[in-house]
Amino acid sequence: MRKTLFKSVYQIDTISPIDSWNTFKVYLLDRKLSSSHYFVDGSRVSFEKVGSVLLKSASLACYIEDEYFEFLHGVVRNNQYCFVYIKSKQHIDLDWEPLVFALKDQGVLISAWVDDSEYAFWQNAEDPLQYRAAGRRYEGLPMKSNGLPFPVERQIIDISGNPGRWLHRSGYVEAVASRMWFGDSFWELTGSNPVAIKQLESIENGLSRLVVQDSCFSSATGDEGAKQNELRALLYPSVGQMDA
Repeated sequence: MRKTLFKSVYQIDTISPIDSWNTFKVYLLDRKLSSSHYFVDGSRVSFEKVGSVLLKSASLACYIEDEYFEFLHGVVRNNQYCFVYIKSKQHIDLDWEPLVFALKDQGVLISAWVDDSEYAFWQNAEDPLQYRAAGRRYEGLPMKSNGLPFPVERQIIDISGNPGRWLHRSGYVEAVASRMWFGDSFWELTGSNPVAIKQLESIENGLSRLVVQDSCFSSATGDEGAKQNELRALLYPSVGQMDA
């Protein structure tokens, strides 16, 4: 069993840190996965007081962790969306769909998905320092300029051809995964046609589910690499035009 991460994206300003945390809190309690203490933005807080700490904060973002999970609520103002990111720190078999339903009741859902956390990290790692810190070789990987002027210009890893890459778009995140969920707004934002996606099924009003395979993608090559590229072309048909 591999460690997973869950990410969900919402229309900006439709879900707050306290709402997303309280929803996740219920999810944890139902599965007996809560801890006695958490670290909220680096400060140790009892489980019962996490919510009150968030209420007192004026920040639209928060980072909470314990021995089981990392929880991040954030806002990407330039791209007009907010998100909830939850990464498991242990090998735990979880059904994330109940959390998708619960969070959808709090904000306007664009999309959500589950990834293999290790695979997603390296598919989106651009800084050579990340490779060096992990003792991982990057010689032979495509490189490009970071686009900044001298003296801060430097070479970074070009992930534009990675099947598992995430990209910030206007109002949403371009991502593919073996298990995904979509709100109605997703189709309007991306211009994609849900009818063309054979694995897609409607599970309730305004929410649909896509399951490509039972396990998370963990390879950028072979059959899994092909599945990710095919799925990206279906979900984001205008990507080539935006990147041109």
